[in-house]
Amino acid sequence: MSDDAYTDDVVDDEMHKDITYVALPTLREFHADDSLVRGIMGPYGSGKSSACVWELFRRAREQRPYKGVRKSKWAIIRNTYAELETTTLETFTDWMPEMECDGYSLVIRHSHPMRAQLNMQLEDGTKVDATFIFMALDNEDVIGKLKSIEFTGGWINEAVELPQLVFITLLARSRRFPAKRDGGYSWAGVIMDTNPPDIKHWWYELAEKMKPLNYRFWRQPPSILPLAKEKTNDPQLWVPNRGQAIVGPDGSPIQYAPAENVENQNAGFDYWLDLAAGQDESWCRVFLMGEYGLSRAGKPVFPAYQDSIHCTKEPIEVWRGLPILLGWDFGRTPCVLFMQLTSRGTLNVIEEIASDGMGIREFANNIVRPRLRNKYYNMPVVSIGDPSGKNQSDISDELTCMNELRAAGIPTEPAITQNYTQRLGAVNSFLRGLVDGKPAFQMSPECQLLREAFQREYRYGERRTTAGRVFTEEPLKLHPWSDLMDCLEYMAMHLDQGAAMSDSSGRTSGNTPRRNVRKKSSSGWA
Repeated sequence: MSDDAYTDDVVDDEMHKDITYVALPTLREFHADDSLVRGIMGPYGSGKSSACVWELFRRAREQRPYKGVRKSKWAIIRNTYAELETTTLETFTDWMPEMECDGYSLVIRHSHPMRAQLNMQLEDGTKVDATFIFMALDNEDVIGKLKSIEFTGGWINEAVELPQLVFITLLARSRRFPAKRDGGYSWAGVIMDTNPPDIKHWWYELAEKMKPLNYRFWRQPPSILPLAKEKTNDPQLWVPNRGQAIVGPDGSPIQYAPAENVENQNAGFDYWLDLAAGQDESWCRVFLMGEYGLSRAGKPVFPAYQDSIHCTKEPIEVWRGLPILLGWDFGRTPCVLFMQLTSRGTLNVIEEIASDGMGIREFANNIVRPRLRNKYYNMPVVSIGDPSGKNQSDISDELTCMNELRAAGIPTEPAITQNYTQRLGAVNSFLRGLVDGKPAFQMSPECQLLREAFQREYRYGERRTTAGRVFTEEPLKLHPWSDLMDCLEYMAMHLDQGAAMSDSSGRTSGNTPRRNVRKKSSSGWA
């Protein structure tokens, strides 16, 4: 294709100027490709949505003419109607203005679903007759309306927020209009854009693992780059990505292509640098660098958690002179965390053990007790568990989970409350605290499930409404992540309250001193 495919104009007579689109380097490759499915992933403000609008406009003009008319029908899909109307439609009309003038007409009907009708006279004497149907498809119950329409193709805007069934259904309904008897089409298919999803998202599976034939995915370069830290716990600083090399984790240089769409931002690089100033490193790596991994569906319970600060690079050393703290959750899938509170007040999470369909008796006697005897031999133990452990267990009418643990030689006290506000507040006091200038919470990288819980799995549920997102009042119960978080919360409450601690022989080891922790404003950690 010629360069004319990437630099083009729409004449806006009302504004007496041309609307000119010039494709950025990554997006030029996107426009030049004819694959059935094409996706663009990039940072905030990188121009990917504009590219998708222009791609639909360009493909509509290039459809095969039949009796002098180039017909096409396109779906434009977003997760909620509110975001569709305020964000997607606004981008659409930035490039295809709603107006009528000689040789150009775009009329939008604000109904459910919204429709935009484009009629345009081309220089070769043919006419464009393109319909764009705007649809909000945030759950499977409303996907039925997509199944009733035949399309040439479509655009999924912010694919990270939509289920895979939306993509599958749109692909199945594409390449159906116009019918073969009416001349057919020249290109048809599905285009998508997104900010980086989690590695468990269907986009990641398609783009990085399955890589189906006739599918292509592009990643735009980062907008900003991390500045090397002098010390591990130093705050992360960021610099504009002008195409320079930075030092990678192994000490070797990593070369990036320059950031895209800088010239179209009023604030230039400051747009991204100002965003980075108020966010943690993991958020910046996803939304400003365009990396996979930590974007989370729903609302995270602990936004103060920063993986680069709170998760150590090496396993945490066990202090033989301090008690081992056990936090328990029961039910049909019992689990436990092994922790220590240092003399300075830092909570170290050393190890996790999660069961899968194992009773508390078997779990305590066959898994946890041998671990205590081998790795933590002759160390005092403080054990705190789910208050529901005082209730009768499924094993017999007489025994409770607390009794089972006592029988296994691990006497355990119930946590002071099940109240979520107190539980979350206790954990946050560690996450947001500093001890000797370092985080008051440290977690070993061996605690992979707890790490995943902090990063994405322990969250408030959400549902989509016409008014936007609505979140649940309590975190979702997702095994085993929420179970391990319960373990942490019970022990954090115990420590935060300065409760008495007992070792495994039942002796009181004295009152836990209140922690010498300097609190830090949550604004710097969230």
